[in-house]
Amino acid sequence: MKTFRCIAAFFLSLACTLAVTDADPVVFNVNMTIERANGHFNPGNGDTVAILGLNGDWSSGIAMTSSPTNPNVFTVTNNLSAGSWPNYKFVIKQTDNPWIWEKPAAFGGENRYFQVPSGGTNLTVVLFSDNTNSPIPH
Repeated sequence: MKTFRCIAAFFLSLACTLAVTDADPVVFNVNMTIERANGHFNPGNGDTVAILGLNGDWSSGIAMTSSPTNPNVFTVTNNLSAGSWPNYKFVIKQTDNPWIWEKPAAFGGENRYFQVPSGGTNLTVVLFSDNTNSPIPH
């Protein structure tokens, strides 16, 4: 009986290892320039950006960090299974106010989604909510 448990534990461990190594890195990028210009996002006041929905997490999400080359672009890498179709949204977490959930125009205000390619990907930088309404003169 002890041998059976050891063999079962070995195969369970192997299955978990294979499941983890089966994931591919996906880099998510969001440009917050317009939200900052419109006064909806102020990192100096403690506002942060997160991505919610990955792996079913719609409550706390994954914090994003500003890019070293552009402080208005926030990024995070997450490992996802090739062939899966993750649904997600970017969220502004303000310190004093309710969260601001994006409503991406390209997806009719609903969740963003794409199919994860084998080997992972670095997704194109998108604007929060696909917002192009800037108070900044062009």
